[in-house]
Amino acid sequence: MTVSLIDCGSSKVPDLIKILKELDVKIKQVSLEQANQKLSLLKKSDALIISGGPSLFTDPNLYKSLMEKFKFLVNDDLPPILGICLGHQALGLIDNAKIFLGKEIRRREEISIIKKHEIFADLPEKFFMMEDHCEGISCPDSYEIIARSAHYEVEAMICHDKKRLGLQFHPEASGPDGKILIKRFLRFFRV
Repeated sequence: MTVSLIDCGSSKVPDLIKILKELDVKIKQVSLEQANQKLSLLKKSDALIISGGPSLFTDPNLYKSLMEKFKFLVNDDLPPILGICLGHQALGLIDNAKIFLGKEIRRREEISIIKKHEIFADLPEKFFMMEDHCEGISCPDSYEIIARSAHYEVEAMICHDKKRLGLQFHPEASGPDGKILIKRFLRFFRV
């Protein structure tokens, strides 16, 4: 199994790499700046994982250039995608979600499953994940909200048609439950 890891500059990328190696996944790391040019490589992967990153879509000086970097997401023939934090927001924005500046959360936060889903099969109805963000998105029409927190309505969303899962929180920095969630993503979409 090969996963293309889109590195958006998150300090948590080494954590993602560690988990993927533990799951016996071959990793092709691609910087966000190169993702549009590496589209053929991305399409040949079994799955894509888009990391978080330090950029803010709500920064009016960055919005347009960030959206340009994520232009590869308009391709409907990409393999299954897991978007984490910035990646989650990009998935939503490509499908017309609204972005907003919200409460800054930089700690473990309780996540509540609001729709039973196979992605959460090995997790309790409420679990804790690491948050590290201050932006959130509305849920695009093509997605379904499957988990929320006290501060953010869209903590997890899924689009079955495009095989895309967005997580506002950071499973890669959340211990065993986070690893379970990444493993469930790979299994659910038959990667």
